Amino acid sequence: MKFFTFLLLFAFVCACSSPSDKNTSLRAVVDGPWTSGCIALSPPDTFASYEIRLELARASIYDRRERYFKDSACQEQLGEVRFQGTYELSVTPTEFVYLIDIEIEKLSALASNEVGRQTFENLRYCGVSAWTTGKEEDIGLSTSLPCRSFGAVPFKNWNLLAIRRGQSLSFGADLSPDNLRPDQIEEEAPNRKFAPVRLNIFDPFTGKNKRRDCCTTPFTGVR
Repeated sequence: MKFFTFLLLFAFVCACSSPSDKNTSLRAVVDGPWTSGCIALSPPDTFASYEIRLELARASIYDRRERYFKDSACQEQLGEVRFQGTYELSVTPTEFVYLIDIEIEKLSALASNEVGRQTFENLRYCGVSAWTTGKEEDIGLSTSLPCRSFGAVPFKNWNLLAIRRGQSLSFGADLSPDNLRPDQIEEEAPNRKFAPVRLNIFDPFTGKNKRRDCCTTPFTGVR
């Protein structure tokens, strides 16, 4: 009788451990804020540098902000372009490398300050002639540059992702629309490699801020 009860319990546990549960645990590894760091740009580009902030949340939400700067050190921000959508992550035969399918559903931009507003208006950025500081403009259907290179929404991006837990995320390709999935990852490409955002956490015992990485969930299958 005890052996029969054990078999029933084992069957119940196996039934509850569905592939979707495992995929959810896997996707949770990458949840959190990530940054590309400062990437310098060269003429004839309008901006001197940019930084990509990537927020992956609740195991499915994709939120990417490309922040553009007046200076080469990413200090004087002029504006940003925001890509919002969802992602799906699944395993591959290669250790620590995963398939990631991204769908962008909304594309917007904003001028961060008065200088940014003037810059965007002088450029007629993405075909918009009048900008308001801090207000997001929907540019998802724009056919003007540089939006033409972003792609009209919705669009999908088929990619590869290498995960180094708590250290980096590296993509096989940039966020181009309806691309062919890459077959390898160049892990040092500056616009495809992301490090965890460093947060200042207040320690009540010392009265000081401590810096820590944010925010990956421990997962034994990823180093």
